[in-house]
Amino acid sequence: MTLSELRNTFSANAAGRPQNYAVSGETILFGPAPDAAYAGRLTYIQTIPALGDSQATNWLLTDHPDVYLYGALHELHLLMFDESRAALYDGKLRQAAGELLDSAIRRTSGGAPIRIRAPSVV
Repeated sequence: MTLSELRNTFSANAAGRPQNYAVSGETILFGPAPDAAYAGRLTYIQTIPALGDSQATNWLLTDHPDVYLYGALHELHLLMFDESRAALYDGKLRQAAGELLDSAIRRTSGGAPIRIRAPSVV
């Protein structure tokens, strides 16, 4: 639900087994508020941490350095107006990104075929 839908559906002092949720920034709000401890599973998409002085590496650079390499070479050749080399590295970048996506799908689905499931209410 959207945050406003959650607030309009559940009063601030309502408690019970959560039926819905809303995301507000980095916070998950439940409706109604949990009246006990409940187990749950959270699946999310992790962002790619930016590189900098305090962050020399991240999971993408560690696990798939070719994505960074081909992306940088593609941009370099665009700046040098070398369209044929830029196209070459664009193709390599797309291939590496496709392999990264395939890896993520295998990791999240365990290699099993993906099935469509009916939405569930938490």
